[in-house]
Formats: sequence, structure tokens, C-alpha cells
Amino acid sequence: MLRARVLLAIVLLGASGCGASSRSANDRQRRRLEARALETSLDRLEERLLVDQARARFWRELQQRHESVSAIACTNLDRHAQSSALLEERHRAKREAGIATERRLAESSRPRGRARANDPRPPRSP
Repeated sequence: MLRARVLLAIVLLGASGCGASSRSANDRQRRRLEARALETSLDRLEERLLVDQARARFWRELQQRHESVSAIACTNLDRHAQSSALLEERHRAKREAGIATERRLAESSRPRGRARANDPRPPRSP
């Protein structure tokens, strides 16, 4: 499309400057060479445009994939952190329950009527 506009402009500019047949063959040859050079330049520009569009499309796709993977990773990490905290809470509760059970057992196995030699507390009355 861009190439067609440029070629049309070249033809119109060339036609407006033409008189009758006073142009020499050298001028026509030079214009043909310039037109070919311009067309080659436009072809290269079009190729670069297409490559740049493909590259931009590729980077957009990579960005979308990265955002998707990041969202999944964040969700996974959040779930992992929550389950780790829950597991730690359960372990803490079990430790505390075990300590409480050990205290109750120690209290129940201690003789009630006699005071121990190292125990500064007064003996309990039955």
C-alpha cells in the first residue's frame, strides 16, 4: 500500500515534468534506476516493519505468559504458606497438650502427704 503510493507519486512527478519527447534516454534510465532503488528501500522497510511487528507480538505473548505463571506461583505460594502456618499451629498445640499432660501426670504421681526435701512449698492437706 505504501509502495503503491510512493510509485504513484513518482509517476505523477515524472509525468508533470515531461514535455513532449524532449527527455533523453539517459534521464529515463536514471529515473528507472531511482524508482528501483526506492522500491528496494521500501521493500527493506516493509520487511523491517513485519519483523518488528512479529517481535512485538512475541514480547506481548511472553508478557502474558509471565503474568499467568506469576499469578499461579503467587497462588501456590500463598496456599503453601497458609498450610505451613496451620501445620505449625497444630504442632504447637500438640506440644502444649503434651506439656500439660506431663504436668498433670507429675502432679498426680507426687505424694500428697509428705513434702519433698527440695520442695519449698508447704505440704498440701488431704
